[in-house]
Amino acid sequence: MIDLDTKLNCMEVRGGFHAANDFYSTAGLNIWLYSQPHEQDTSGGDVYSLSSCASGRISRILLADVSGHGKKIKHVSQMLQDLMRSNINHKNTTSLITQLNQGFSNDQDKFLFATGLVATYLTPTKKFTFNCAGHPPPLYYSQKDQQWSTLMFNQSEASVPLTNLPLGVTDETHYELYEKVLDEGDFVLLFTDGLMEAEDRTGKVLGIGGLLNLLNKMPLPNGADLIPDLLETVRSQTGDSLQRDDLTLILCQTKKSEVNLMSNLLAPYRMLQAMLRQDHEDD
Repeated sequence: MIDLDTKLNCMEVRGGFHAANDFYSTAGLNIWLYSQPHEQDTSGGDVYSLSSCASGRISRILLADVSGHGKKIKHVSQMLQDLMRSNINHKNTTSLITQLNQGFSNDQDKFLFATGLVATYLTPTKKFTFNCAGHPPPLYYSQKDQQWSTLMFNQSEASVPLTNLPLGVTDETHYELYEKVLDEGDFVLLFTDGLMEAEDRTGKVLGIGGLLNLLNKMPLPNGADLIPDLLETVRSQTGDSLQRDDLTLILCQTKKSEVNLMSNLLAPYRMLQAMLRQDHEDD
């Protein structure tokens, strides 16, 4: 069962690489997280992290599909958590994903890389922004249009040859920033490729198109039921092929802002506390 009392507090970072079925609430989002390592293991190569800034205005989600499993994933998860914490009050995610890429590139394991996606929701402007590193793009449900679609990239024609490559391929990669203004009640679905690469009984891969087709045939989405209903629908098409890879889904739904005057007033105090705590840990 999902714990519906899990509030993500200001200046808090949560995440990991283990099996999870959790609910989180920030000042601007409801977030449902489902993660299941392949073959029902307790931990895998999908790493996820969530954070909320000092005032609650900035909600951030990080999802990475890391090559390999085992002890090195714990190291990667800690690196991601540390970078999420150090960037927790920054609105723009481009610096964060660039730092992540450098972290993978500089790692002693030269064969370590990952696809990844870093997303930010700014509660006052209702703006959802994200950077993508070779990762499947988010899917978006509009309450106004009652339709699922892909948050497709308007690819720039800039003369930057190394754009949006997976993390760890080269530290010269350029990451573009994409944005979408959301309405209250809209959904955004982030996921690892284990979902869209599930095969039906004829060996055909589901793909983004097949995933969207299934979503748009389902009843109007309810946040708490959408992930289990989608997985049940996918399994009806693909059998047990979902178990062959790590699988993580993160569903976000916008809600009426809960940022209040007290959160704004306490923000500098929270930031100072975090700085003092970090200085103490460094000592």
